[in-house]
Amino acid sequence: MQSCPECGTALSKDDKLCPNCGAGVAAAEEKPELVEGLCIYHIIMSERGFTFGIRNTGTAPLTVARVLVHEQPMEIVNVSSEKGTVKDGLLTLQPGDVGEVTFRPSYVGVSGVFYPAAVITESGKRYETSVASP
Repeated sequence: MQSCPECGTALSKDDKLCPNCGAGVAAAEEKPELVEGLCIYHIIMSERGFTFGIRNTGTAPLTVARVLVHEQPMEIVNVSSEKGTVKDGLLTLQPGDVGEVTFRPSYVGVSGVFYPAAVITESGKRYETSVASP
């Protein structure tokens, strides 16, 4: 419940003026909770490496900081987006934006074996998927 900023009288949700002192009541602005969310919607393997297509499904901007495969950091060789921001090799996506992160595996594994992979954002949040070794 809201109270008058002048006299402290309890106010109802619909009060525009305080019934006690007549002071104007400014409606409190509700700010939406910012939630980070990322969806990996496709994985492509080519001569350049692996490319994750990603979409920011949250309500907060997010920045891709690194990619791990089998808990090992991978070399990010390219980031791109039509609407997102690419600066200093980092991809920042606003809510609803899509982009791509291409990385080159730094390991030699058994061909066709799936390894756990993760996209890590600057906030430290992990988004899990898997990739097959080349």
